[in-house]
Amino acid sequence: MGATRIRHVMPLVRGVRSPRRAPVARPEGRVAALAGHGWDRGPAQAGLVGDSIHRITLESTRGLRPPEALAEALCLGREFIDDQAQIFHEFRERTDFTFINCGEVQTWDSYQGYHRMLRDHFSQDARCHASLEAFGRGYHRKNSGGVPEAELERRIQRSLDYFLEEFAIFCCLKDKGLPVMLYPGSFGTLSEIAAGEHEGAPKPLRDLIVVSLQLRGR
Repeated sequence: MGATRIRHVMPLVRGVRSPRRAPVARPEGRVAALAGHGWDRGPAQAGLVGDSIHRITLESTRGLRPPEALAEALCLGREFIDDQAQIFHEFRERTDFTFINCGEVQTWDSYQGYHRMLRDHFSQDARCHASLEAFGRGYHRKNSGGVPEAELERRIQRSLDYFLEEFAIFCCLKDKGLPVMLYPGSFGTLSEIAAGEHEGAPKPLRDLIVVSLQLRGR
């Protein structure tokens, strides 16, 4: 589900980069496969760790209360960075690499404004609502097999909150000079927005450059 498509356990890293610089995307379980993409194209890269937003997945799939889910999600994010540090260390001579946590971005002043804008747009744009819901439904049909239909629908609706938080974070990063998102797999709604659809979406999201990576075994 978005930035935590991580076998339901570990946070994942999205890749972001500055203009004329190299992209990076590193999800758990795919870190080694992704590590070769773009490292020789420029000096500055950042990996976005979906820690705080992963709490929504934990609430939805494991029934954790919000405070417990957030604490565990942040802990998983720290563990992810520690576990994967060696892979990134191998590239430090070729790039200026840093991790950015979603939890950090969500403390920025700009985040709340973008999140409100996205909620308003989502509630008013039926096409955007349908696109996000279809993506969430496809994800959970694949990854939530065996749950009752009512529980499936609850997870789908909760995933919409996840996507809006994730999109608001992307807007904040675009404002910080990180306009390219290297995304493992594909996200139809995000690509639609970047391609000029859903004109009511915030401009930073519409201006985002989205590069989808199709990895073997996905």
